[in-house]
Amino acid sequence: MSTTRHPARTLVIAHRGHSQGVPENTMAAFRKGISAGAAGVELDIWRCGSGELVVVHDESVPGLGSISNLSLESISASTARSQRWKRS
Repeated sequence: MSTTRHPARTLVIAHRGHSQGVPENTMAAFRKGISAGAAGVELDIWRCGSGELVVVHDESVPGLGSISNLSLESISASTARSQRWKRS
């Protein structure tokens, strides 16, 4: 049995990707998070009312309701309009 101790390492996970300069929860944000040194990304996946899987942080879209009751088209239109992010 080995008695060698390894120093603790901090595991960095990009929550919703890297949000500086790109919208969160997009492939651009996920790629930027990994490029910035994150070991992985965290995201939320929901099945929408029309059956597709969507990456959206919250279970509902403000003003529209639950993801499970919405079509992909209505989610896409809403999130594209309301995407708030800081440009670097």
